[in-house]
Amino acid sequence: MRSEEPFLTEVVNQGITDSDILIRFWTIRALKSNSDFKLLKEHLTNLENDSFMPNRREVLNIFLDIFPESADKKLHNALFDHHPSILHYARYFLSKKSKNDFSEIYREAIKNPENRKIVGTISGLGETGRKDDAGLLLSYATHPTNKIRKATIQAIARLAAEDYCYLFKAMIEDDSPRVSREAALSLQQCRYQTIFSELWDLFERTEKTHIKKNILLIASSLTKWESLIYYIKAITVRDEYIKKIANDYLEKWLVNFNRSFTMPTSEQIDRINIALKFHAKTIGENRKLAIEFNMKAF
Repeated sequence: MRSEEPFLTEVVNQGITDSDILIRFWTIRALKSNSDFKLLKEHLTNLENDSFMPNRREVLNIFLDIFPESADKKLHNALFDHHPSILHYARYFLSKKSKNDFSEIYREAIKNPENRKIVGTISGLGETGRKDDAGLLLSYATHPTNKIRKATIQAIARLAAEDYCYLFKAMIEDDSPRVSREAALSLQQCRYQTIFSELWDLFERTEKTHIKKNILLIASSLTKWESLIYYIKAITVRDEYIKKIANDYLEKWLVNFNRSFTMPTSEQIDRINIALKFHAKTIGENRKLAIEFNMKAF
């Protein structure tokens, strides 16, 4: 980068197209000192859609510092970036310049979004919109692109989680592990306890590991004694990966037992005893005795 022209041009051209994200990052940093503004602007334009978020942010920084006349347009484009950090960055600098109704910008954009801006538009509306804006996003929950379905669930959960509990429950069955996990995390923001028996029915009938894993994640948010029942049951599955996860949850439960003094209900005690009776061999005698000892006080 300290080379003289014309070799420097060759170095820059190679640097900004290199597959290594750090080489591209340091090339962008070095470009800032380039005195040929026309060439600099050309390179920055080629880099503003870089796949690495810090690179896109660095390009925006240079536009703000060196080309302020182009900054507003670039910041408005960045409002629809697929990465939350760029969205926040763009809204921060635009709000310093003038008053903007970002939620209205996203509402208008969601009516007919550009393909590469769909994720950013959905995320932006989820962060700035009102509760009733969740309805504008519903159609994207069935989009063929995993990333768009995931962003949609996350945005709807931010806006009106309790109203869309049924959607999150259905989306746990999504073929994409990431979408399914986002649905599970969103469901935890609702009163999911009332439908957990339905989720457990799904756990027992599905063959998909990622769905079982995400239902166990929800089970870990249940009350202390309620979650124990499902850990014991999950240890008996044939899926070795799920069995390991259930074992880990049970170990944590035993280690952290004394951190809370919640009393089990008589119904929970009965269900735990039944689970221990049927699955004692699977969970191991020592753990069975430890659970029974912990229940003696109640």
